[in-house]
Amino acid sequence: MDKNGKILIVDDAKSNREILSEILNQYTVIEAKDGYEALEYLKSDSKSVALVLLDLVMPEMDGFEVLKYMNQNHLIEEVPVMIISIDKDDKSIEKAYELGVSGYITRPFSSAVVLKKINNIISHYKRQKKLTTIINKQIYEKYKNNKSRRYQCSRTNIRFKKKIKNGKKNQKNSIII
Repeated sequence: MDKNGKILIVDDAKSNREILSEILNQYTVIEAKDGYEALEYLKSDSKSVALVLLDLVMPEMDGFEVLKYMNQNHLIEEVPVMIISIDKDDKSIEKAYELGVSGYITRPFSSAVVLKKINNIISHYKRQKKLTTIINKQIYEKYKNNKSRRYQCSRTNIRFKKKIKNGKKNQKNSIII
């Protein structure tokens, strides 16, 4: 995998995909001409995708449908999505954020701003994944240590019960003077 990761560009307009691919030359770029093609790629290789650049207005399956699928299948938690669209309507922007997008850029756009936002989002997700991994390791270690302590306590408890039981046997056998 490319050290910077792969970016999946989803747009029905070939010219838009070409412009974005040129801007993102430091990344490995995968292109999808519609939502169906994008989801097929994500189903097969979502772990290698660092970010999805998604157009909202597409025939067949639009960007909102892609986002709904990603939410239903928890892909939005693993792969950040940034919208690049001509749609400047506040309701569309709000709906996109409600569906979990990390950023929204309207056309026309500045290449430098697009690249900076993409780099920031990818960096944020990498840090988030790293922190999640660290926390999960800590939780596992705590669980493992607690399990070990429970086992030790259980063994100590069994030994203690045996001593008590043996002590009662010894009491029965002992002569009271």
